[in-house]
Amino acid sequence: MDETPHRAPESAEEKAAEQTSPTRRPRRLTVVRVGLPAAAALAGVLLLLVGPATVGAIVIGAAVVGVITDVFARLTIESGDDRDREQRAREEFARTGRWPRGR
Repeated sequence: MDETPHRAPESAEEKAAEQTSPTRRPRRLTVVRVGLPAAAALAGVLLLLVGPATVGAIVIGAAVVGVITDVFARLTIESGDDRDREQRAREEFARTGRWPRGR
């Protein structure tokens, strides 16, 4: 077992990188984001085949709504990150008179 203490990020850039890093994404979040809608869609398909078709269609529709909600939430988060990067670039420009290169 690793006894190395976790170092807290010091700068805003380190905090943002830690929060958006795909390797830091908790497994439970992935299960909820991907697994739950997939399971609902599978259940809906099974209901279409062996049960009442309207219930199956409703369950599939709920799975689609879940996926769309997740996509919009992720776009909202990315949009906020873009605004933060833009603000940092503007502050750098105001301080130095040069627009920063890259991301």
